[in-house]
Amino acid sequence: IGWPEVLLFLVGPALATLVFGQWRDAAETVGYGVVLLVLIWVWSSYGVGALLRWTWNRGRSQLTGLGSLVARALPLLLLFNMFLFINGEVWQVAADLTWVAYLLVLGIIFVLGVAFTMSRIPGVVRSMNEFASWDEIGALADGTPGAACAYAADGEPNAALRLRQRLNIGLIVLLGQGLQVLLVVVALVAFFLVFGFLAISPETTAAWTAHTDLDPWFTVHLAGREHAFTTELAAVSTFLGVFSGMYFNVVLATDATYQAEFADDVRPEIRQALAVRRIYQRLVPETT
Repeated sequence: IGWPEVLLFLVGPALATLVFGQWRDAAETVGYGVVLLVLIWVWSSYGVGALLRWTWNRGRSQLTGLGSLVARALPLLLLFNMFLFINGEVWQVAADLTWVAYLLVLGIIFVLGVAFTMSRIPGVVRSMNEFASWDEIGALADGTPGAACAYAADGEPNAALRLRQRLNIGLIVLLGQGLQVLLVVVALVAFFLVFGFLAISPETTAAWTAHTDLDPWFTVHLAGREHAFTTELAAVSTFLGVFSGMYFNVVLATDATYQAEFADDVRPEIRQALAVRRIYQRLVPETT
C-alpha cells in the first residue's frame, strides 16, 4: 500500500460531505481515519497481537511459579510494610483521599516503577544482543529453523538493533518483569485484606481514619467479635500493595539473586530470537 491508497482511504469517505459544504464533518472523518491508521500501524509494526498472546501464555506459566516467587518476596515486603499497615497516619492519608486523588497517587507510583524499569532496559537489551562468536549464535539457534540454514559463519557476529527493534524487545522485558510484579502485588493486596479484616476492628478503623460513619461492604461475627470489610481497608491494602510492588520492582532489577532466579527467565527466549535474526541477516544481507 502506497501513499495514493492511504490518501484515498483518508480523503475518499470525506468527499461526500465536502460536496455539501460540511467541512467539520469532513475534518472529523479524516481525523477518524488517521487515528485508525495509526492504531493499525502500531499494532502491526510492533507485533502487539503476538506480544499479547505471549504475555497471556507467560502469565499462565508463571502462575505455577507463583508460590516460589511469593515465598521469596513476601517476607521482605511484609517486613518493609507491616509497620506501615498498622500505622494510623497511613490509614488516615489513604482513606481521606478522593477517588481522583487516590487514582492519581497510584498512577504516580506505577509510572515511577515503569520509569525505573525502562531506564535499565537499554543496557539489558544491549547485553542480550552481544555474541562472542558465530559458534555461540549457532548454538543458540539450535532447535529453530535457523539451525538448518547454510550461512557463512565469518565476520562480525554482532549487529546493532534499530530503534523500533529495541523498543519491541524492551516491551518484552518490561511485560515479563511487569507480570511478576503484578502477581506479587495481587498476593500482597490479598494478604493485607485478609489480615486487616481479621485483625483491625471497625472501632480501630474509625479511630485511625477519624471516620465516624464507616461503610462496610459486609460484616462477619466470629467468636463474638464483629469483623468488617470496609472501603478504608480496601483503600489502604491496595495502596500498600501497589507501593510494595514498586519496591519489589526495584529489588527485582538490582538484586543479583532475584535476577538469577526470576528476572532472567525471558532472557533465553530473546537471545535465541536475536541469534536467529543474525542468521537471517547473513542469508539476506540487505535486511537490517
